[in-house]
Amino acid sequence: RMQQMIKDILEYSKAGRELTSMSVFSLREVLALVQNDLKKRISDEKAHLELPSQDLQLLGHQNSIYRLFLNLISNALKFIPPDSQPMVRIRVRQDPQKYHFTVEDNGIGIDPQDLPRLFQPFNRLHNKQTFAGTGLGLATCKKIVSNHGGEIWVTSQPGKGSQFHFTLPKGPGK
Repeated sequence: RMQQMIKDILEYSKAGRELTSMSVFSLREVLALVQNDLKKRISDEKAHLELPSQDLQLLGHQNSIYRLFLNLISNALKFIPPDSQPMVRIRVRQDPQKYHFTVEDNGIGIDPQDLPRLFQPFNRLHNKQTFAGTGLGLATCKKIVSNHGGEIWVTSQPGKGSQFHFTLPKGPGK
């Protein structure tokens, strides 16, 4: 557990520092890497992962956006009621200035009173015996999105799943 805490603290502290090396990259490529890295877990849990059909060219730090999606999808697979088959759906829409992503799950949901503290570092909603983790995953997601110039928030209903929303600005010339 201590090794995981150190790893998560380092990841949190690095989030955003890489933005000096921003580039244009494919959303589909990033999601394929995430899906490949979670392949065994998806298979073991018989999870259904629905990805957007369209590909987008994103401007940012590719590894940070990879970590963002990896974290959100991992959480969607983790916070599932016992004996449930995880269903994760990623949607994207756009307006002239930004992309709006939604990572939706059929998990345990989040009590509305817990929503304001969800993205704070080291803030866990569940004890470590029920769900593993360090309380830094969503704080890291917030830092990545904020450092890319976007916003992140969640809508949820206990027992009915959660929808994590975030925006990323479009690159120049989009």
